Amino acid sequence: MMKYLWLSIAFFSLAYANEIKSGDQQLDRWLVNIDFVHQDNRTEAIEKLAKRFKIKSSVLFETNDHLELGVADLTLVLAIEKVTMTEYGNIVEAFRRYRASGVKAVLQNLGVEPTSLSFTEIKSIIQTHAPEGDPEADSRNRFKMQPKKG
Repeated sequence: MMKYLWLSIAFFSLAYANEIKSGDQQLDRWLVNIDFVHQDNRTEAIEKLAKRFKIKSSVLFETNDHLELGVADLTLVLAIEKVTMTEYGNIVEAFRRYRASGVKAVLQNLGVEPTSLSFTEIKSIIQTHAPEGDPEADSRNRFKMQPKKG
């Protein structure tokens, strides 16, 4: 039974990692890990994002509710807004239309190419919000798992 649970967790994690498709493996991992560490405290994470980026948390919660964007996607939306000075609504619309094709499609629609300075700046912002290491991958690595304190 546990074997099937671990296989399903691993499949979901790998499927989600492939779903980001930014064209940059490091950016993909940071985004996966942002969502991973905030999966149990999404509300708190969104409130912190709102404070960091000086935006009303109600705007982020509304976007989260309507488009089902995770904390990583919201972080990316705010990073794009900060770097490109594109209106928040236009970025959200690009996510609505192109997110199923991957982050790369969203960025390209907004005029951010993988080799551009804007992409580098966005990536830098995401890095500052990403947890250290790779906790999502570590959670699947039975050799790194800590024994539970009981």
